[in-house]
Amino acid sequence: MKRSLLLLVALALPLSLPANDLSTPHVAVYGTAVTQAKPDLLRWSVTVSNTGPDLALVSQEHTNLTATVLKLLGRKAIKPEEIQTSGMQFSENREYQENRWVKNGYIATTQVSFTLRDTGDYQSTWTELARLPGVSVNNVSWDLDDRVSVQNKTRLEALQAAKAKAEAMARALGVSLGTPLVIEEEPIDEPVMARGMVNAFSASAEGGVSDSIAAGQISVRVRVRVIFQLTTP
Repeated sequence: MKRSLLLLVALALPLSLPANDLSTPHVAVYGTAVTQAKPDLLRWSVTVSNTGPDLALVSQEHTNLTATVLKLLGRKAIKPEEIQTSGMQFSENREYQENRWVKNGYIATTQVSFTLRDTGDYQSTWTELARLPGVSVNNVSWDLDDRVSVQNKTRLEALQAAKAKAEAMARALGVSLGTPLVIEEEPIDEPVMARGMVNAFSASAEGGVSDSIAAGQISVRVRVRVIFQLTTP
C-alpha cells in the first residue's frame, strides 16, 4: 500500500513540495471552472491629441478639447468617479522628412477612460466622440459590474472540481482523501473579454456604427491547486 501511495504522489505532484514533505502521503490536483456571463457595461479608452507650432497655444487648445470630452461624458450622466484622465504629456512633434527627423511644432496628448453603464447608448456615444476634433477611440470592451461575485462563484466550482478529481484518483488506488494541506489560486494570463468585442466599430462624423454589434458572453475562468493528505481506510 505504501508503494501505491508514493506512486500516486510521483504522478500527481512532481517537484511540487520540498523533499522532506514527501513523507506525508498526499495528492496534488488542479481544478478549473469557467462561468459564461452576459456583460452589462462598456469600458472605453480614448485619446485626445492636437498639434501646433506654439506650445502655449497647443496647451490651451488641448485643455479646451479635453474639457469638451469631459462635458460630453457629463451629459451622458457618467459618474465622475468612473472617468479618468491619465498619460497627459507635451512633446515635440517630429516628422520624418528627407531621411531625417525634423521638429514640426508640438503635440499634446491625454488618455481618457470611462465606463458606460447604459450599453444601449454606445452608438450615440461613439458618434458624438467621432465628431470631436482630435479625439480617437483606442478600445471599447465589455465587462461585468458584478465581476467579484461571479469570480467567487466560479472559484467554489473550481475547488469542487479539484476535490472530485482528487477523490477519483485516491479511490482508484484504494486510499481515502484526508485534510487539505495547501489551497492556492493559480493566475490565469488571459484577458477577460466578451466574444462580441466592440473595438471593430467603424464610425465617422457623418455616420454611426453598425447595429450588428452584439455583447456576446464573457468567460470568467478560475484555476486552483489543492494538495490533499491521503489516508488508508
